[in-house]
Amino acid sequence: MDITRRNFLKGVGAATASMCLPLTTLWPSSSNAATFPSNPKKLVLLMFKGGNDGINTAIPLSQYSLYSGMRSSIAIPQADVLFAGTDSSGYDIGLHPSFASLEPFFGNLAIFPATHTGPGSDRSHFFQHDLYDEGLATGVTGIGDGKGWVGRYLDNKYGGAAEGVVAEDFAQSALGLMRGDTFVLDVSTPDSLDLGTASSAQADAIWSDIRGVSSAAAGSYAATYAQTQEQLFTVLDRVRTNVAFNRIPDASVSYPATTLGSQFKKTVDMFLGLPEIEVVHILLNGFDTHRNQGGGTGQQAKLLADVSDSLAAFYTDLSTADPNLLNNVVVATMTEFGRTAQENGNGGTDHGQASCWFVFGGPVNGGIYDVYPGIDPATELESGRWLRSTTDYRDILSTILGQHMGAADPNAAFPNYSGPTTPLNLFG
Repeated sequence: MDITRRNFLKGVGAATASMCLPLTTLWPSSSNAATFPSNPKKLVLLMFKGGNDGINTAIPLSQYSLYSGMRSSIAIPQADVLFAGTDSSGYDIGLHPSFASLEPFFGNLAIFPATHTGPGSDRSHFFQHDLYDEGLATGVTGIGDGKGWVGRYLDNKYGGAAEGVVAEDFAQSALGLMRGDTFVLDVSTPDSLDLGTASSAQADAIWSDIRGVSSAAAGSYAATYAQTQEQLFTVLDRVRTNVAFNRIPDASVSYPATTLGSQFKKTVDMFLGLPEIEVVHILLNGFDTHRNQGGGTGQQAKLLADVSDSLAAFYTDLSTADPNLLNNVVVATMTEFGRTAQENGNGGTDHGQASCWFVFGGPVNGGIYDVYPGIDPATELESGRWLRSTTDYRDILSTILGQHMGAADPNAAFPNYSGPTTPLNLFG
């Protein structure tokens, strides 16, 4: 396909405008031939956006009669529930049947059935995203640095000048957890950097052409801006030339034909081609189920099946593509809040407090973590309506940063936080 310079410029503009690009060096200017670390530990953050119903995700089997009575039209039939384990108090927990494809990997699935930022949230999407992005708990104030907790972690490690591509945000900064001084690749389709060209030679010629347009010598831009542009092109070229997005996984790998499945496949591609990458953020929309939530076959069921199928394929892909990489990768799921224990009049659930979070991966010790708070409206639910939190989400994330990622001070990513009260033994 013939591509005019005008169309190319429009394409580059669309690609570069979507990036989280600080006006600092993308990596140290003295580095002409950068050397990259060999597969550092990696974290994939998967946001269930909208507020996932944790009570239909991690199902309270020990109070099944109470659960099914409060959710007459959306309760999961007990015979369909996948038994997941027993918490330290003897309470039995099951998982939604949509997780069937992930069941063979339950030994590497850590389940936190009642996770939140703390009691007293106003249950607003915006309020909760602000807390999660900055790394705060309910009622805790920030430090005014304008950074997200991932950005803070990267800045603490690299001083804002990492070499290469250390993070990718498929959500294109829809959330602010990546904000910081360290460069983050922020494109939803990193495999499209050839801009529709038919061959790598044609793409090389176009990238070379646009470098000439934006160079200081061409007189189009100030020298400092041209230098930044050149560094940006270096990043894009590194992704375009080092990552084999056309890789065909092993025959045992079956990603779902969904955006989520595609993004997890591209994540493996990037892990294989960019050894320096550490953090990837993926967002899955649709969990704000005020109506027609359904039980085993509704909207939530379809979303959770997509998650399960994508994670099962991701795990299998890592294990066949690079077994060493499998042991370096952890996935953590997040959601802004849970939902009411009692279903509403529209066959759905309304905004609540705690919800279910997962940590999944080769090095993860699976099982039920912390104590399930129970769903008795009179004695256990917060305000008689919402699942009470028994896990501070920062305990999960700081443990991953410290025990898995090797952060010298994992608590530093979270303002006014001093670490878990009881250490989590997430990793073997």
